[in-house]
Amino acid sequence: MVKTQLSARKPNFWGIMDKYFDYGDTADYVPTEPALGERILKNGMEGGDVKAMQENLIALNYDCGKWGADGEFGPDTGAALKAFQEAEGLEVDGEYGPLSHAAMMAALDALQPPAQVPEIPAQTPEIPAPPAGNLTVAAGSWNVRTGPGTDYAIAAVVHGGDRLLQAENDGWTPVVHNGEVRWISDKALEG
Repeated sequence: MVKTQLSARKPNFWGIMDKYFDYGDTADYVPTEPALGERILKNGMEGGDVKAMQENLIALNYDCGKWGADGEFGPDTGAALKAFQEAEGLEVDGEYGPLSHAAMMAALDALQPPAQVPEIPAQTPEIPAPPAGNLTVAAGSWNVRTGPGTDYAIAAVVHGGDRLLQAENDGWTPVVHNGEVRWISDKALEG
């Protein structure tokens, strides 16, 4: 077979036509991945835009399942997207298209507090350290679950700056053993 010179074309992703056409110098060709909102996302798709959508759903307090933002659009991601669509008054089709994208960007913008110029006090007051046993929630919104992992139900949502009292561990301490969280008696630990 004779290859035809088509220098303006780039090879397709599957290489099907590569055996028929010579595309010229393609050493600098790097396929680009679509950004979130550039294509309609649906079950079975993968990519960085899927991961970005999952990260946004999680930031908006929707549960994408135990794998979280893994870049794979599966049933848990579909359920989270449908819940988002329903909450936003959109058609609940489980596909992330232009309307879902616009609604998600607006919802994320609403999460951001308005930029304020801080007032500079005459004297900077000393900020006391938090009492022992208290925890401060990191920036953003976080799910509090009924157990240690995303498989457990959401009990509440807390926000950055919220204060939580650390619970007593009833004589048992969580540890990582062979890559899994397990519990050990405090009696078995030194110090």
